[in-house]
Amino acid sequence: MKKISLVLAVFSALVLTLSACAGVSFLSPDDLDLDKAYNFSANMSFGSFDASAQFERQSASVWNVTFSEPYALAGMEIVYRSGEVTSRFEGVEFTAPGNSDAVVAQIIDAFEDAIGGEGCEVTRGQKGSEEIRVTSKAGGKGSAYELVLNERDNRPLSLVIAESSLSVNFADVRVAQIVQVIVPSESE
Repeated sequence: MKKISLVLAVFSALVLTLSACAGVSFLSPDDLDLDKAYNFSANMSFGSFDASAQFERQSASVWNVTFSEPYALAGMEIVYRSGEVTSRFEGVEFTAPGNSDAVVAQIIDAFEDAIGGEGCEVTRGQKGSEEIRVTSKAGGKGSAYELVLNERDNRPLSLVIAESSLSVNFADVRVAQIVQVIVPSESE
């Protein structure tokens, strides 16, 4: 019996040592300061459709998006403001409630959810990896997502929403502090 106990103790110590070497650590969402102004190019792939757009986050739930690919959508502008979407394309403009099924809305919902941090699981990658992974559910349907960030500066690298078969790679990322603009009221 002592031999079995000794073997189990050694095996347990070995398992704990090996799992500690994996280097995955959990962080609190509060450890990340993601409430920033972002500007990035997003290369999106969903199903057999590919698109590219420039995203700009000005402040909480305020985004501007301009499509560059495919050619048929090039120049389409979308303004997302707290769930309301205004689209402009070839002289036509319309406003509608945000549809969480739309690719742009899914990307924005995932970002805003990660920024808010509530219900998110944040993990730091293995030793030698410079990635932080934020996983949670976002949008009206509660779609699970994984947002991968650079550990040094929290720049977004990629986003995957498996339920929608959506994968996004980010390029030309710029991150800055949000600047609040106060407009003085007019005197009568």
